[in-house]
Amino acid sequence: MIIVAFAMACVVYADNIAVKPSDVITNIGNDITLPCQLAEGVTNEYVSWYEFNTKENGFQIFKSYQPDIVQNSEKFVVDTTEAKYNLNVINISFEDAGKYTCQTFQEQQRYPAYVTVYETPSCDNTRTSRESITLMCKIRYAGVAKPTLQWFRNGKETYTNVSVAYNTSSKDAHIATTNVTFDVSYEDIGANFMCRVSSTDHPEYVGDSCTSTPNWNDNEIKATYRVSATEPSIRDRNIFLISMLASLNVMVVGCGLADH
Repeated sequence: MIIVAFAMACVVYADNIAVKPSDVITNIGNDITLPCQLAEGVTNEYVSWYEFNTKENGFQIFKSYQPDIVQNSEKFVVDTTEAKYNLNVINISFEDAGKYTCQTFQEQQRYPAYVTVYETPSCDNTRTSRESITLMCKIRYAGVAKPTLQWFRNGKETYTNVSVAYNTSSKDAHIATTNVTFDVSYEDIGANFMCRVSSTDHPEYVGDSCTSTPNWNDNEIKATYRVSATEPSIRDRNIFLISMLASLNVMVVGCGLADH
């Protein structure tokens, strides 16, 4: 009897959705698919899709017992073949970021997924002095998954502990920025610096990047670092001159003694 009761419980509380939607990070202009697929053998379940961006308490996009009706069909398409009720969101914009839910009727379960939208980052740089430069990287995004910004020098990751500032005051789009100031060396002339977007919450996401190539065409700057890299420093030259003068002084004294 215990085994039978357990088996009946499994049937009653079995999960009717085999493939559930999961959180997504995407870029502006892309199309995405949020899956919601019935388990094998489930035939009497009804499925609905809701989005929580237009209305706080949810706006119904689709219900499976009226499969030919999809609200806002220019933005949403639902695949109803082979017990799949996958929601396709077309031409993603910042306004599409937020919560989507696949909901079952018989099972009375909700399966939410959050969509985050990233814009392509922008890079810039400014010379703070003749010996230092500041690299700047900025990205706009909407959704819950904050972007991570990483700097690479000639393809090699650098400045791994750079902090990122997040401005979330805007309702439609937030801003993430990072600035790095460093002392310039002769080897930095002509170097390519790249800011790449990723996500700590979603390591599988590979985002866009932007590049910043500082303007090293200033002849004075190039001459300064070329001299410092190929010639002795002023201190070294002074030491050399002092030692030469000391040697000459010894020679003069020696000649004077020889005359006596």
